[in-house]
Amino acid sequence: LWLDANDTSTLDKGFTSGSFGVPANDNVVGFWSDKSGKGYHAVANRNLGDRRPKYLSTGLNSKPTIRFDGSNDVMKISGSETAFDQWDEMSIFIVFQGRSIGRNDHIINKGWNFKHDDRGNKGYFTIYDTSGADSKYYTLDSAQWNSPHIINLLYGKGTRKAYFNGIEKFTLNDTGTISSNTNPLALGGYINSVNGDDGAESKINLSELIIFQSRLALPDQRKMEGFLA
Repeated sequence: LWLDANDTSTLDKGFTSGSFGVPANDNVVGFWSDKSGKGYHAVANRNLGDRRPKYLSTGLNSKPTIRFDGSNDVMKISGSETAFDQWDEMSIFIVFQGRSIGRNDHIINKGWNFKHDDRGNKGYFTIYDTSGADSKYYTLDSAQWNSPHIINLLYGKGTRKAYFNGIEKFTLNDTGTISSNTNPLALGGYINSVNGDDGAESKINLSELIIFQSRLALPDQRKMEGFLA
């Protein structure tokens, strides 16, 4: 999966590519195309107008970003109900900025998840049914959460790790296969697979999301961090 707000050709105001056109600054975004070629496009949940975040042309480090309002805005990754789990390895890179994210608000969620807890400004990387504790967290201060940054979440080869701007924040011994979950991969909150309802919306500016079905070695991890910086 590769979502890149800097490439406006991947964005549309409607719910499919080319339906309503590329958004201008402060326009809504209903469709965000996957540049990986796998077809895992992000679409506003249930094709509802009020679930669409907004495109900001200079919203993160003077570069384009997608602004989720923390109230209704949630995007669903197409076809993800049967993907992105039952993996033995995973590497996630997220370029984003919080805007006073609330308690237990989710940045991304697929059963496994990455969320914020305002009690101590913790970032939780949760994976179920592996050998380690379900939830492991790191701590940043409010200024760090609310500034543009790169989070790298890794699983596989015996450990679960989190990095903030290239600095390791935790490591946990962990092995096994990530549990299956029929919930879709959601951006800016979570989505219930049974009724499609969304919740735990987060106030974030999201500029890039890349997910690999492999645990990248450190040299490749550093290359990705440099590419995204």
